[in-house]
Amino acid sequence: MKLYHVGLKNLERRKFRTALLTVGLGIAVAIEVALVGLTKSLESDFAKKLDEYGANIVILPKANELSLDYGGIALSGVSFGTNTLTTDDAVKIKTIKNSGNISTIAPQLLTEASVGGKKVIVAGIDFNAEFRLKRWWRYAGSQPVQPNDILLGSSVAKALGSKPGDTLKINSVKFEVAAVLNETGSQDDRVAFISLPVAQKIFGSKNELSLIEVSALCYNCPIDEIVRQTQDKLPNANVSALRQTIESRMDVMHRLQHFSEILSVAVVLFAALMIFVTMMSSIGEREKEIGIFRAVGFKRKHVILVIVVESIIMSLGAGIFGYATGLFGAMAAQPLMGIQHLQGFGISAFLTSLVLAMTVGVTAALYPAYKASRLEPTAALRAL
Repeated sequence: MKLYHVGLKNLERRKFRTALLTVGLGIAVAIEVALVGLTKSLESDFAKKLDEYGANIVILPKANELSLDYGGIALSGVSFGTNTLTTDDAVKIKTIKNSGNISTIAPQLLTEASVGGKKVIVAGIDFNAEFRLKRWWRYAGSQPVQPNDILLGSSVAKALGSKPGDTLKINSVKFEVAAVLNETGSQDDRVAFISLPVAQKIFGSKNELSLIEVSALCYNCPIDEIVRQTQDKLPNANVSALRQTIESRMDVMHRLQHFSEILSVAVVLFAALMIFVTMMSSIGEREKEIGIFRAVGFKRKHVILVIVVESIIMSLGAGIFGYATGLFGAMAAQPLMGIQHLQGFGISAFLTSLVLAMTVGVTAALYPAYKASRLEPTAALRAL
């Protein structure tokens, strides 16, 4: 009879204890598998959602004198002199190597104009890109779709006494107020927004731009490399990453990851403790059995191997049970957590669950196995 036969027989004789340990360790593995998978899925979804809210790269012409504030960072030095940005530059950004990390490109033309008899900063924008970039915008009225629609910041609307449906003139061109932004607490409150092509036409700016805002999907992406590639494409521009925005997003993601890791370690340690205590109590119950093994010629290493083999067999079952349970639990939690696509499940996760179960099971059984091997056969046989 081989050692693994002895282990199988022992597990078969103690069905309830074997099932208890297998299920206990399997639940720990299931929690680990579900946590890792759900955390990866949440990180991916959350990162995409964070990256869709606001620009994290701003491109300005060199030697610019216009003072602006984006993401809590003051941007100054925009002059509309020797170096300018153009709509062609916005297209060039899409050709960089890491263009797949670019979510939104929002060009702007900023100028000061007379609106309703008052000096107002007018921004020519791509409305579709701007609304994708600034999903926090809320407004009264309807989203501008016509060439001569205008969107007013809250402060501008108050100063002009305008509301949706009113008509305003800019350089003798009539615009209809499509919507008024709710107060944002940013520079957007003090700006009137019109279509970029219309702004370029009425201000005689051809295809010129004042700045380009870029939203890059930057969770674990090479943001410095994206900036470098963009700078290479636009040598006459200043390309800056808004570090504060990026670092705050990364900090949120890392906190989520650390919480998952701490909880996983706690669950695994609890499972290991449960196996250790159960194995230790089992050694006392098996003194007679171990004494017989030793009396018929089993060496100490054989006793250790029998108990380790039992642990390996049990751990393999726990790993399979844990992976299946963890996957089912993650699928059940997916709609509740608003996760679109589950990640972190597959053959590598399955193999990891087996390795984890075996590592925990065997490690927790080593000392009890060593203690069992130290039992003297004569002392054990006297109890018969």
